[in-house]
Amino acid sequence: MRTTTIKQSFRLLSLGIDPMTSDMHWSIFNHKGGQIFDEEKQLCFGRGNYTQDIDICDEEIPSWTPETLLDYIKKYNRNVSFNLRSSFDDTWVLDITFWDSRTSIRNKDLVEALIDAISWLCNGKKLEPEK
Repeated sequence: MRTTTIKQSFRLLSLGIDPMTSDMHWSIFNHKGGQIFDEEKQLCFGRGNYTQDIDICDEEIPSWTPETLLDYIKKYNRNVSFNLRSSFDDTWVLDITFWDSRTSIRNKDLVEALIDAISWLCNGKKLEPEK
């Protein structure tokens, strides 16, 4: 399963992405359904441990799958159109159009390409993340 790393998750949080939009989380606790480990943290399905007042800390960190990141882009800006494709050199290409602005993001890592797209949209005030 592909999901954001801890570093990528913190990048998304710094952009103002609501942790409640995540569909997975990294945890130092032993949860049912955990599968993958990274720096002594276990990747767990669901975000059932989150409440409205959770503090993001070293023990519990939200994580997003590519599908959830795509859904986030669609949900928070319906004026954005995008085309995601894989090129012959195993690079992901994401073409984004917002009214008169365009960009093309290329990255071998799908999650990085999606984070770059969210960053472009946030920095251009084309996507207003929840605060």
